[in-house]
Amino acid sequence: MTIGDQPVTVWWLCSGNICRSPLVEHLAHQSAIAAGLAERYLMESAGVASWCGGKPTHRHMRAAAEAAGIVLPQRTSQKFQPQAVKDSSIVIPLDASVRSYLEDFEELEGKILGLRDLGFGRDEMPDPYGKGEKAFALAVEQAQAIAQGFTRHISTV
Repeated sequence: MTIGDQPVTVWWLCSGNICRSPLVEHLAHQSAIAAGLAERYLMESAGVASWCGGKPTHRHMRAAAEAAGIVLPQRTSQKFQPQAVKDSSIVIPLDASVRSYLEDFEELEGKILGLRDLGFGRDEMPDPYGKGEKAFALAVEQAQAIAQGFTRHISTV
């Protein structure tokens, strides 16, 4: 899916952009590459929390990803700016509180896609922050499923 010659920007959003959303962004990008769809979709991630911005991916998230054979790129978190969303954007909140926050912005109407739409089974990817190694390992498994579901979804559009 492109709008004219422009790729569709896909925003993966969580609270702080240090655990879930950077992982899903990376995995969705890799999955789109494998499916030959990467030139049509630009993956981005951001957080909606007021403290978000300028922090690296959480060390436990990085370790859990590496344990699964995933090397996350170096990056720093960014705060989501609704005005950055263009006509050719999809916004995917990773939990109900983020979705609730997004629904306050008129410019996002019709652009929000839920995790259920990607075949995840629910619209909530639990935040592993502060919950230990097992929670981060589970987040990696869930992120892989979400990324694969996204690729299946865009393959049919």
